[in-house]
Amino acid sequence: MLEIPVWITILSVGTVLLSIVLLIPMVLKSKEVRTQNKAHIAVLMWVLWALFQSVLSLNRWYMDRTTGWFHFVFPWFLALAFAGVLYFTPRGKRWINSLNNNYHWLIQSARIPLGIALGALFIEKQFPQWTQIVPFHIEIILGTLGILFFALKNKMSPAAHLVFHALFIGLTLVTLIHGYGAIPFSHQAWSYTNPNFAYQHFPSSLFPSVVYPILLFAHGQAIFSIVKNTSQNQ
Repeated sequence: MLEIPVWITILSVGTVLLSIVLLIPMVLKSKEVRTQNKAHIAVLMWVLWALFQSVLSLNRWYMDRTTGWFHFVFPWFLALAFAGVLYFTPRGKRWINSLNNNYHWLIQSARIPLGIALGALFIEKQFPQWTQIVPFHIEIILGTLGILFFALKNKMSPAAHLVFHALFIGLTLVTLIHGYGAIPFSHQAWSYTNPNFAYQHFPSSLFPSVVYPILLFAHGQAIFSIVKNTSQNQ
């Protein structure tokens, strides 16, 4: 673990748990009773995944520089495989379509504590700041916008939802690419004076392996649902 103030560690763990908890309304308020009854299974899977990533991190999986980049992108290989099952199999599509579409933006509120934690890690010289546009981490802005869009969701057009979901995905990918490229190992591309140690140590290693996949899952499911509903109504 990083030698950082205890409050940052507690906030980081709380951010991971919050991102999982915010998934519950989308599943529990599903359009299908079967999905509602199995909401605990979906949440349990994310909890087990978080525990698995915690074990990997605590066993120095993300600190081993001898095996190269695969250790860092390993969670994303599994995430893509899981997405393939959900979006390209009949049962997976049925489950995706059954989720409640009113809570996509609420999940993005987890970005606020995430941004606070990343900003604090930057001050502690454990995480690089990829933008100087604002004096605090951009995730705080995105999280605040997520709450605003959740409040205005019924007043926004489907096109507006799609645009903002795409924008959030783009900014998230920029953050992840910069974060991975700043990790001090053989493929480091930038931020040599302030490398990204956070992605290598528990609990901040759970940000790219648990929190960001959940946030991107919410965006992807939203886009999938909006496009499907729009095509059905035409």
